Amino acid sequence: MADTYEVEFLMCKASMSKNHLEAKDVVKFVKIIPNSTIGLIDKQNEGYAYIPVKD
Repeated sequence: MADTYEVEFLMCKASMSKNHLEAKDVVKFVKIIPNSTIGLIDKQNEGYAYIPVKD
């Protein structure tokens, strides 16, 4: 999906440390961002909408 549909995969660096993950543990096409909240705000400022899905 990353190549074919130009989907961007983002991962929160703060969550990585809490789950004992390092950049070497993540596949290359995933972009590590400092904080998921900031990443979400950035995407909303680009015109994307966040729609939470709950069970």
